[in-house]
Amino acid sequence: MSDQFESPENRRSTERVPIEAEVELQFDTVAEFVREYSENLSLGGMFVKTGEPKPQGTPVRFVLHLGDYDLRGSGEVAWIRRVAGGPEEPAGMGICFQDLAPEDREIIFTVVDNYIQAGGTPFDLEAEAP
Repeated sequence: MSDQFESPENRRSTERVPIEAEVELQFDTVAEFVREYSENLSLGGMFVKTGEPKPQGTPVRFVLHLGDYDLRGSGEVAWIRRVAGGPEEPAGMGICFQDLAPEDREIIFTVVDNYIQAGGTPFDLEAEAP
């Protein structure tokens, strides 16, 4: 394993791993509650697949279901992809985490580490953002 992944302090928040998990999103009102699926995840945020992305800057509260864990937090829509660019680029929105409990951050570290230890290669969202 590369030295850059040995401690949480050395991990970059833009390193993402593919993960499909159910996520509940709540916007301004209870009427704006939706269930979608994540496409990828990092300490800094997640991409949520949806045919109806909210505008950039929209605040959101979320519950991300990762196995036995429910990560709760809030964030903001950082960018959107209105139209799918193919199977590897689904329509959806990138959500930047703004409030995430320390124990939930540690779960994300574990998910990323497990992916890397299993031979997966994380990718850098900054290199791929539209």
